[in-house]
Amino acid sequence: MGKLNVDGTEIQVLQIEEDDYISLTDMVRKINNGPALIEKWLRNKNTIEFLGIWEEMYNADFNAAAYEEIMLEAGLNRFIMSVKQWVSHTNSKGIIAKAGRYGGTYAYKDIAFEFASWVSPQFKLYLIKEFERLKKEEQALLGWNAKRELFGMTAKQWKDKNPDKKGNIRGLCIPGNIFKSQVPQLFSLQHDQWIVYFHAGFSYILLLFLNRKEDQAANKLTNLVLNIISLLSEHFSGQNASPTPP
Repeated sequence: MGKLNVDGTEIQVLQIEEDDYISLTDMVRKINNGPALIEKWLRNKNTIEFLGIWEEMYNADFNAAAYEEIMLEAGLNRFIMSVKQWVSHTNSKGIIAKAGRYGGTYAYKDIAFEFASWVSPQFKLYLIKEFERLKKEEQALLGWNAKRELFGMTAKQWKDKNPDKKGNIRGLCIPGNIFKSQVPQLFSLQHDQWIVYFHAGFSYILLLFLNRKEDQAANKLTNLVLNIISLLSEHFSGQNASPTPP
């Protein structure tokens, strides 16, 4: 997704397994002793309770027993908790510590908004407004009306119909991620639906380039070409007639 610009502060957003994680480190970069605020927030018992509830709702691998032990200590003067300690003890996924390029503390948007509220309610509202604006721009660029054109349903309808499948309908619209079961359906598409399908794929690649993810974009482009070749080969291999020249 790139960067948010909230009241003059640039905030990095990373996409991890199709979810957006917002940099808490960038959010406090312009505040004196900003990084210390993150650890101070983690020491708060209400914060630990919120994180635990979030993980129990969305993380099947969350270590609830370790969380209960942490809750017994939270709020005491001697209680200390870092992001790395929280992740290693509880196997959490809502908040992470990333090293290297774009390093820092990142949190899933729900948690990032909660942290922003703790820092400044006004900042939180600006953050949500900017996040929603960029999401709308991203969706417009990618042309995600493709989810209706290709599969005849919205993202929520697809998720309700396929609760056991990982990812979301957007992943199905990206060439290279098409399920094999979708191959017959793809070849039943009308000409304008094929245009929507490939527009979604190329738009996604363009977005990666714009967000300076050149390696990932190159891989997606390669997958797109290979996917086209594979689909055509599989489709025509079982037919006697040669494909009609354009």
